[in-house]
Amino acid sequence: MATQSVPGGFEGCGTSTPDAPKLALPNKVGGLFPNPYNKYLCTPITYEPGRIAVIRGQAPTFPNTTEGQSVLTKTQLRYWSLCQNQWRLPYPVRSCHADFQTTVDENDRYTYVVSTPEDRPANATADNGVTWLPWGRTGVPGVLIFRNMLPASDFPNAIQNVQPGEDPAQVMGSYYPTVTYCTKAKFARDGPEACPAR
Repeated sequence: MATQSVPGGFEGCGTSTPDAPKLALPNKVGGLFPNPYNKYLCTPITYEPGRIAVIRGQAPTFPNTTEGQSVLTKTQLRYWSLCQNQWRLPYPVRSCHADFQTTVDENDRYTYVVSTPEDRPANATADNGVTWLPWGRTGVPGVLIFRNMLPASDFPNAIQNVQPGEDPAQVMGSYYPTVTYCTKAKFARDGPEACPAR
């Protein structure tokens, strides 16, 4: 199912569709509140009962000011986040977590699950290394938005280094967030490894 462009807003996410989600540079950033310091990847997603979206990637380092670090700390990014918005003007945020709210494993990799409360797998918890985002309204298509802010000059894997027409996965390497659909039952039974990116 193709997502219709919304007048006055950004016009899709590369060639991504809700049936084949893949985070890509927005075709147009109107409505995303861009500024010189932020860059985004996005992909549309749609709800189906019993289905969840799983997003995985390497977490860039950032100054964790909640733990007393200075913003001048040498890190890869100043800030990053993953949000689930509605694909409808003015693209309201359904749910969002910033870098410091994201659970990472011993290898600094994250796993996000986006689902309704009813479809949330029992193991989609921080104790199991998973950050959960509530889906929000299911009658409106969603759009995942991954943000990078102020990358260090020696960090080549930031969204800021992805040029139009380039595959962000090739530029970002392990820092590229993969997204795939999975069933609640499969994730609950076998964990995120059972839901590999396509």
